[in-house]
Amino acid sequence: MKNIWTIMRKELKRVFGDKRLIFSVFILPGLMIYVMYSIMGNALTNMEGEAQTQTSVVYTVNMPNEIKSILETKEFDFNVSFQEIANLNINDYKNKILNNEIDYIIEFDSNFVNSVENNLTPNVNTYYNPVNDRGNLSNDKIQLALSVYKETVIYNQIGTVFSVNANNTSNVIMNENKAVAKGFSLLLPFLIITFLYSGAMSVGPESIAGEKERGTMATLLVTPTNRTHIALGKIFSLTIIATTSAVSSFLGIILSLPKLMGISGEDVNTNIYAFGDYMFLLFVIISTVLVFIGLISVLSAYAKNVKEATVFIMPLMIISMLIGLTTMFSSNANQNWYIYLIPVFNSVQMMTGIFSFEFNILHFILTVSSNLVIVSIVIFALTKMFNSEKIMFSK
Repeated sequence: MKNIWTIMRKELKRVFGDKRLIFSVFILPGLMIYVMYSIMGNALTNMEGEAQTQTSVVYTVNMPNEIKSILETKEFDFNVSFQEIANLNINDYKNKILNNEIDYIIEFDSNFVNSVENNLTPNVNTYYNPVNDRGNLSNDKIQLALSVYKETVIYNQIGTVFSVNANNTSNVIMNENKAVAKGFSLLLPFLIITFLYSGAMSVGPESIAGEKERGTMATLLVTPTNRTHIALGKIFSLTIIATTSAVSSFLGIILSLPKLMGISGEDVNTNIYAFGDYMFLLFVIISTVLVFIGLISVLSAYAKNVKEATVFIMPLMIISMLIGLTTMFSSNANQNWYIYLIPVFNSVQMMTGIFSFEFNILHFILTVSSNLVIVSIVIFALTKMFNSEKIMFSK
């Protein structure tokens, strides 16, 4: 243990003793993420608010007065200028829509009201430029107004009591925490995996391939220190450094998410997880970093220099990011137990389960255990490589 600690202390001192490395590895990632995501959130909020305050120009054909009245109510908060035209030839107005001179065109059948009252389906044609914020806002408001009109007609026909509200035409029953958690489970596993690998990649090649390139690895290997202790010391110290870097990035995400997710102007509660959730997440993160560090260490040991090591580990980064992207296709964790034996993919699925309140203790045990098994195999392989003069002294 003494030799392992000596190796760890040497690696930790190399990083934590350099102020520039401390800033670039630990502070800068989280700071950049916080600033970037906060700016994005504020920009989206300002864009939405600007569209709300400006007057939308909407051209109409045969618009019923009932629908126009709905759109002009206070509840809709819709600044709009209606211009009725007799006949529509869309080719005459196409360029005006593209140039944002007209935000929206809606064309109703001439017998729209009679068709609706007789339970027929009339045609409603709409035209707008989705790049135009006012066009998007007009579409949202008009589609909502059509829904309100439809419910009003149904009420008049069958006498069913409706509580028609321009801002909320239906009663939504949901768990708000789970709604927020769903967004987290889609986004955070990918980001965490990306930052974990980035943190490992920023220190791994320099620790082994860098020392080979500078010749200090040869000096270390000729000492009486057990090669297994050298491998363990390298992996444990790099894990601490990479995890610290990942935590910095993770804090940047968590602190900026309320601004990024609250673009609708509503407060988003990100404090929805218990202490135990964070502890389980921490164990998954540490075991995943160990896997990344182990694999990067093996590739770095095989490489002759830092440049070659970087080339070797890039495909692994791409694979890890692609695995992280799988959360975008489903917000639910996979329920097949054998999935949690697959390195990296098991961590992504486990994080999804934690963030979506679908934690499974068996899946957690399988994930951490399988990751540790992979790390044990990697340490064994790294020790064998350290014992190979051909690999460690290659130029």
